[in-house]
Amino acid sequence: MSKTGKVYLIGAGPGDIELLTLKAVRAIGESDVILMDSLATDEVLRYAKPTARVEEVGKRGGRHSIKQSAIESRLLEAAKEGLTVARIKGGDPSIFGRGGEEIECLQRNDIAYEVIAGVTAASGICATLGISLTHRDSSHSLIYLAGPHFEPPAETLRLPPLQDFGGTIVIYMGLKSCEKAAQELISRGLPPGTPSVAVQSGTLADQRCAFAPLCELPGRVKAEKLESPVLLIIGQVVALSPEYRRSTQLALGAIS
Repeated sequence: MSKTGKVYLIGAGPGDIELLTLKAVRAIGESDVILMDSLATDEVLRYAKPTARVEEVGKRGGRHSIKQSAIESRLLEAAKEGLTVARIKGGDPSIFGRGGEEIECLQRNDIAYEVIAGVTAASGICATLGISLTHRDSSHSLIYLAGPHFEPPAETLRLPPLQDFGGTIVIYMGLKSCEKAAQELISRGLPPGTPSVAVQSGTLADQRCAFAPLCELPGRVKAEKLESPVLLIIGQVVALSPEYRRSTQLALGAIS
């Protein structure tokens, strides 16, 4: 009987290849089978060995994609063949990356695995915008949410009172939910004028941004015709970005 292989759950970061960790590079180079997420750039494959078998297993909202159960079955199948498997995900496997489900699957089947952290989109994108997710003066806490959380029934959202929140809210997969999210957060007490930004293709050369107060953000996203994937960042820290200040000044100039 062949020896059971090992699975690496690898975070490839938000897109910029230079944000890939050295640990991820090493694991990719060791792998016989590579299961690629649609949000991970193909540039990471430059570190794969020539004999590695690459399989696309991306999951994107609103498009035909492979079921999670099928991905987990493929992980088990390859590992039980004695192969080393790299499951490459965009961002970090543990932040809206289904990493927890795959860990449980591997544990149930006694498959050796290792989780390799990646730079999550929120961190990478904020760095490109010149802002900080937290700030001693204006952001003392941080909430990560996924866009589908705002689908009915939104009352299941577990959020603190937002009137005096004093933190930053990040919404992954935020394009379809932008309008609902803005309405919901404002209804829960977040000031309508809270600085916000929607970012498409964060950290990549074609990154695009729409800056606006929260109450105007859905309109700005539509006007800019942003496309998925989009991350929303909401909080006073967004106003630290020179681009936010420039966009606000331009908007005021247009009104006057």
